[in-house]
Amino acid sequence: MNHLVNLMLERLDSCGHEEVLSWAAPVPCFGNLGAASVATLGINPSNREFVDENGDELTDSARRFHTLNSLKIERWMDAGDAEIEQIIESCSEYFFRNPYGNWFNRLNPIVAAAGSSYYDRMFPACHIDLLPFATGAKWGSLAATRRKSILNGNSDLLRELIQASNLDLIILNGQSVVAEFVTATGIELEANEMPTWSLPRASGDHVMGIAYHGMCDELLGESLSRPLKVLGFNHNIQSSFGVTGAVVRNIARWVQEETED
Repeated sequence: MNHLVNLMLERLDSCGHEEVLSWAAPVPCFGNLGAASVATLGINPSNREFVDENGDELTDSARRFHTLNSLKIERWMDAGDAEIEQIIESCSEYFFRNPYGNWFNRLNPIVAAAGSSYYDRMFPACHIDLLPFATGAKWGSLAATRRKSILNGNSDLLRELIQASNLDLIILNGQSVVAEFVTATGIELEANEMPTWSLPRASGDHVMGIAYHGMCDELLGESLSRPLKVLGFNHNIQSSFGVTGAVVRNIARWVQEETED
């Protein structure tokens, strides 16, 4: 993990993308990557992992991850072994300090269906992102060309992250994540309509639920040390309008069935 974090710091120091919070540490994972076999996957860390609602840097007990300021260094290439260890420790202990519960608590029932939990040290799940760097604005608000450029220049980091882990299941949360994952990795996923996941609308057609699943044994041209199962769903559990408790339970039931095969 130390080598991976050092690679991310090098990339962050020279990334040149103004959208990226260059003062915020990379987040290779939320939780204990080395102990987890299950991970949810998003696009990139929220800026709210580093700042409050007013845009001020989180400090003291509110802090979740490190910054140049908290580590008392001027640039990321000044980080030594001690600073890298602090970055890693803030990731592995994330769910037992001050997690962004409004986001992760909605997903945990689905993770639990695969026999893990963000909040269980014995059977931990973790969260990873396609891009380990936070951006000042929400990802979806960035121009498509900028999103593509940032991801294309850093897609190898996801491969290195998975290779450094013991993950055998990744869960994709939402259509945007599914689309970005397929684009970034080239992995083909089978899509199936799921009527029990449909979201009702007062006028017009209901929003159909779609399940995605696939298996891969290589990523970006490099063989993986073990097969990786990928499951996903088109509804974003946190932000899709009308995602009911019943729909979440139906998605969780599907995840359980898929992981019992």
